[in-house]
Amino acid sequence: KGVKQLKLLIHRYHFIKDSAEYYYVLPISILRAHSLTDLEIKGCRFPACNQLFNGGKFLVFNNIKSLSLACVYIEDEKFQLFLSACPLIHNLDVKLCEGFTRIKVVNLPRLKELDMRHEIRKSLIFAVDAPSLESLRISYFGRTWSVLQLPASQNLRELMLFNTYITNTFFNDWTSIFPRLEILGLNHCHGFQNINLRSHSLKHIRFSFTAESLVELDAPNIIDMKISVSAETMQKVSFKGALPRQCVSDLCIIPCYWSSIDVSWFMKLNELLSNLNPSKISLHICCASPLSEHASFEGIPTFDAHSVDIEHLDLTESRADLPRYLTFLDGLFWACRPKHFVLHWLTPLAYLPVKIFFYKK
Repeated sequence: KGVKQLKLLIHRYHFIKDSAEYYYVLPISILRAHSLTDLEIKGCRFPACNQLFNGGKFLVFNNIKSLSLACVYIEDEKFQLFLSACPLIHNLDVKLCEGFTRIKVVNLPRLKELDMRHEIRKSLIFAVDAPSLESLRISYFGRTWSVLQLPASQNLRELMLFNTYITNTFFNDWTSIFPRLEILGLNHCHGFQNINLRSHSLKHIRFSFTAESLVELDAPNIIDMKISVSAETMQKVSFKGALPRQCVSDLCIIPCYWSSIDVSWFMKLNELLSNLNPSKISLHICCASPLSEHASFEGIPTFDAHSVDIEHLDLTESRADLPRYLTFLDGLFWACRPKHFVLHWLTPLAYLPVKIFFYKK
């Protein structure tokens, strides 16, 4: 009695995830502790429903404000019962739980933060409707994805999606659907070909793309961006109007396989950096394979182009044929002019008689 915060973490190394019998049964005394406001459970399963009622009255805690479930086995009916018993909850965290066929987060008027991480091996229905929700993070792991559909949320300020299946229509009419959204993250999401996004409230963007896509943004109040693109597809990112000069743009190109680099690659890089102007740009390139004689480019573009001024160029390379690598550097300096250049070369420098000359603008 009187306990407000409780963590019950059961660590198991060998178990069958889909079998409820392998999970430790949560003591009923914990669920009846009405003093609890903050509860974190891991590696357990909930008792049978008939143990949770007395004379038709649901006996489970009703003062919970923060609930975290990790690797917990809980069926749909129990999950809905527990949520209905937590009208004061404002923070819900569900990670890699089993037993679900659907996840419905509804009728929680005070819920502000929701973090869902799920390993999908079968069809799953996900629905959320919480009018006070301010932060929503969804992560799917697996090869099966369900299309995500979200209702309009007037108070949502942060939306982070990882490995989530979304379509082009997901980005329609965001100004009215999410009028206060400030932070948007799309990491390795699937299902869309184009992003046409307009939002005057967006301030922070985190994008990571693996498939070829066209990104068009109208976000005049953006403060900073972190964008990771594939070297093979070199996604096109364009903006309606110039970015604010105070905006910080962090562009990462990984993995960079030399077989994908030719003259057009430097042209695409120059175009992508030009679209990020006049923001403060940092460029990070990690080369995942050595530059060999099979690299397809024989030089850099011969015509003049406007080299984009950037703040920082960070380049990581493990092995390379030196003459070809210097040609690659020439191509980079054709596409951009960094104020600061950092070269992470994992080959001992004693074997690389390289001289780098710096220019002064």
